[in-house]
Amino acid sequence: MNDEMRSSGMSALEGYTLGKLSARNQQVLGDAAEAFGRRLFRSAAPTLDVDALIAENEMLRRKLEAAEAKLATALSDYRKLDAWADDVSVLLREAGFIVR
Repeated sequence: MNDEMRSSGMSALEGYTLGKLSARNQQVLGDAAEAFGRRLFRSAAPTLDVDALIAENEMLRRKLEAAEAKLATALSDYRKLDAWADDVSVLLREAGFIVR
């Protein structure tokens, strides 16, 4: 083979390399187009069921009110019991059953 023939065309290695680069370029462009399409057509944020959230909020508010009422009752009962215990302690001390 002379230099003139070699310069007129591509070698097999050059053709293979050029084909491989072209295929890789097509793959990268296809992946980029697919990613762009997914990003373009997906929804920005999930939708919320506002009515369900309002109903849940109302249910939680009622539960909180019930718990607060139970706490107030328990606190009142504790105060009554504590006062009764103080009264009993005074009576027992006066009767001589408790010595300090």
